[in-house]
Amino acid sequence: MEEDVIHLKISCQTSREKALLEFLYSTGCRIGEVEKINIEDLNWETCSAIVNGKGSKQREIYFTTECKVWLRKYLASREDSCKALFVTDTNPVKRMAIPTLRWAIKRLAARGAIEANVYPIDFVILMHASCWIMAHH
Repeated sequence: MEEDVIHLKISCQTSREKALLEFLYSTGCRIGEVEKINIEDLNWETCSAIVNGKGSKQREIYFTTECKVWLRKYLASREDSCKALFVTDTNPVKRMAIPTLRWAIKRLAARGAIEANVYPIDFVILMHASCWIMAHH
């Protein structure tokens, strides 16, 4: 499981891919939660954010320092004014929708030769790996 995540990290080619993967991995967020996050929702001091989860329930999530570095690098590379944390590469720039987020991770898995099916399971591998890392560090 952890080996698969390493392969995914190696397969990242852009700061957006790296930031997205690190965010999913370090927070354990569901893809639907990531879709709704805005830049202003991030608390850089505490490396946290409030996300709207299932049933419109809010919860606080935390991300790692490594994730913070990649998020800042990604945001510095953007030249748009969209409030969404993750946006499309195409014009007009807009919030990445769930299918686009899933496609991005599926593309990373293909590049990283990951055998696990990361697409339809809402990134259970990343969520479990995230929980394991938090429990053991």
